[in-house]
Amino acid sequence: MAASTAAKTAKWAEKVSRKLFIGGNWKCNGTVKSYAPLIKDTVNKIVFNPKKIEILISPVYIHLLMVKKILAKNIILSAQNISPFSNGPFTGEITAEQLKDFGINWTLLGHSERRTYFKESDNVRTTRKILC
Repeated sequence: MAASTAAKTAKWAEKVSRKLFIGGNWKCNGTVKSYAPLIKDTVNKIVFNPKKIEILISPVYIHLLMVKKILAKNIILSAQNISPFSNGPFTGEITAEQLKDFGINWTLLGHSERRTYFKESDNVRTTRKILC
């Protein structure tokens, strides 16, 4: 989101009676080289009232640590997905417990591309909700 668009959205949200939630799923895009300036020069400079607006970003898993280190504290860091299993022998999976241990309390669930490309069912999505 461009800084000017974010500023306009923040001004508009001040007039709304309920809390506004803005989320950015960065999908499978970006690199360390592209994330750092995006966060420092754009995301962290968004001026908003946290009592009126919550802003959340969901970068790629391998960049969570780097983003966590430089992200402004008033912006929520989210994972993009969680394993439908608890900890165990599930190579490549990241569990809700692991994310919580890392200080990440949010994740995206039920993305259309997960259902379409990976054939994830409603049962898998429900299991993930329970694990959260």
